[in-house]
Amino acid sequence: MHTETTTIGVRDVRTGHRADLPKATTVYRVPYDALVLDGPARIDGGALYYEKRGMKLEGRAAGAPLGDCHPGERVLVEGALLAATEPGFWLCEVEDVNGSDIP
Repeated sequence: MHTETTTIGVRDVRTGHRADLPKATTVYRVPYDALVLDGPARIDGGALYYEKRGMKLEGRAAGAPLGDCHPGERVLVEGALLAATEPGFWLCEVEDVNGSDIP
């Protein structure tokens, strides 16, 4: 039986805060180097600015709907959607789709 995806659970990697977001939410896929961040990232167009181990780095980020992501994938989510205390984009892990960790 096919069930339409309504929510996707994400967890902020740094704080552990969890949120259920609509599948249409825009998130950003990041390069492998950006899978561990010191804090929030900044995105300007497709350019990604972040800190890792105290170094300021740059990369590229590709926007995508959260509904295209799978459990275990790491993406950047706008902090306002996570009730973050600092502005920017936070690294999150997709945990489940409609409550299931099986895509």
